[in-house]
Amino acid sequence: MIIIQSIEIINFRSIVKLDKGLTLNNLNIVVGQNDIGKSNFLKALNLFFNGETEIGNQYRFIDDFSKYARTPNKKAEEITIKITFLTPKRFKDKDAVVWTKIWRKEGLHKDEIKTINGKVLPGRSGALQWLKKLKYKYVPAIRGVEYFNHLMGELHDSLSEITPTAFNDASSNFIEALKNEVEVLVDNITAELGYTSQIGMPTNFKSLFSTLDFSLDKGGVVISLNKRGDGIKAQHIPIILKFISNHYKSITGQAVINPDTIWGFEEPENNLEMGNAFKLAKIFAGFSTDLQIFINTHSPAFYSLSKDFPEITNLYLVKTESEETGTKLFKVDDTQVFDKEVGILPIITDYIAKEVELRQIAELKAQELEKLKSNTRTLVLSEDQDLSFVKKLFEIQGFDIESTEFISYENRTNLLAAMQSCKIKLTDKPDLRHIIFHRDSDFFDNDEPDKDRVKERLINLNKSSDIKFHLFQTEYYDIESYFINSAHINSLYPNFSIEEIEQKINESTEEAKDKSLDKLYNKIAVYQKEAEYNGEAYKFSYPKTIKKLKEQYEANPKRYRYGKTVLGILIGKLQNGYENIDLLQKTDKITIPQLKKIVEE
Repeated sequence: MIIIQSIEIINFRSIVKLDKGLTLNNLNIVVGQNDIGKSNFLKALNLFFNGETEIGNQYRFIDDFSKYARTPNKKAEEITIKITFLTPKRFKDKDAVVWTKIWRKEGLHKDEIKTINGKVLPGRSGALQWLKKLKYKYVPAIRGVEYFNHLMGELHDSLSEITPTAFNDASSNFIEALKNEVEVLVDNITAELGYTSQIGMPTNFKSLFSTLDFSLDKGGVVISLNKRGDGIKAQHIPIILKFISNHYKSITGQAVINPDTIWGFEEPENNLEMGNAFKLAKIFAGFSTDLQIFINTHSPAFYSLSKDFPEITNLYLVKTESEETGTKLFKVDDTQVFDKEVGILPIITDYIAKEVELRQIAELKAQELEKLKSNTRTLVLSEDQDLSFVKKLFEIQGFDIESTEFISYENRTNLLAAMQSCKIKLTDKPDLRHIIFHRDSDFFDNDEPDKDRVKERLINLNKSSDIKFHLFQTEYYDIESYFINSAHINSLYPNFSIEEIEQKINESTEEAKDKSLDKLYNKIAVYQKEAEYNGEAYKFSYPKTIKKLKEQYEANPKRYRYGKTVLGILIGKLQNGYENIDLLQKTDKITIPQLKKIVEE
């Protein structure tokens, strides 16, 4: 959600003049090199909302006033932060609101709230009350024990504020039970020492709450979060903060104004391996529909969110052009600018993102593999989500369907993930002999970008296991094409002669030609990327590539026709002779030597 529409900052630390008003979004990501001042943007917001630059560090003019500021003669040195807020539609005051704060040496000098048109909001204005209730949660880059204690204290505050009756009742019961337990101790002290002694009970449980700990079940062993690594702790922080935000929003009652929350999160990727950083980044994107989030980062896991969520994400590059101008923020639309800034090649960013996605898919598929029936002899992992054609084709080749299981890996680009999932030890499947990976050839001619990696992974799987691993890649565009077979159809429906069937196949192929060519033209992007990768983008030509692909199709339509569409048209033509055409029946006319050989082993 967008709470803050724009921000102006003058003379705060390395920021000398950010006065053109940054236009903001749900998720705002600030990227820059180390020690360039990118965190000062988030700290300025913390000063504005919470009166401190970092947790526990109150405003100090000598530290927070910019060393590069140029103050005219007879003018006081000032830090100015002006924020324009989008007023929620539920309030009568529809105009955006501008909140200005100015600090001088002695402290906060000016605190003014007006509409964007200069109108002063009345004290009972809903928009004004909403502004005053806004929560800004600043999360530092270093998140040790002290920060976790602070976070648990925040949790205490939200629980005690939103459900005070239930919280106070629980606290009173706890205190009463504690009094009963220590009463004997107090009596003993009085009797032995002659002193009248009492134990004071806590009136505020925040300090106690700050020591609360989470326990994680790891393989049946419960381990304290405090004893887990920093990476595990780091993943808990946004979840706890989101819970706190949701809890504040759960306030009900007449004329109640629910507080909205803004996050200022420093380097959320800290202490996370790359895979978990990508996972966490997606969580942030999801949360930004209910919060407004500001992040500074070095990680492609976070700044690449603009590719997947462009409508809700803004990217900013922090640069210092000179000491006189200080730190500047520039809105950027191309993530490759960031790749260059932080020293990562764009191709590596895409590669990392894909590898993380493949790993996540592999983990899910591994869980499915663990559920295989114990009598499974053959496992087929297919790119097809609809497994009916795959199952029938394998049955026709002689596979026993009772001892053969089929699992979809959903997309041909996920083949490496499917292979990765098979690294788990299937020790409880003693009958398992073969794992077959099915992939359609599509428009590729043994020139898939992942061809070498697939080959290498297949070799490694066969080296490390008694199970035999196979890659079955279709001879034609897709697996449906195997059923466009005149002999197979004639065996099922002998009223049609081979010649009639061939004619209908040719007609169907011609009618589906435009669809087939559209599919084949998807290879244009592959050729273009290949030319760019080889530094030969200037040689690439759309017209020449289209001509080449069209000639390729004309030379071998049986190979490149889009089987799914052709088969659908063909079945429609065959319906004239029979009421219900079902080509997914077993005949001996469809033969695939590779699969027949596996059956015989």
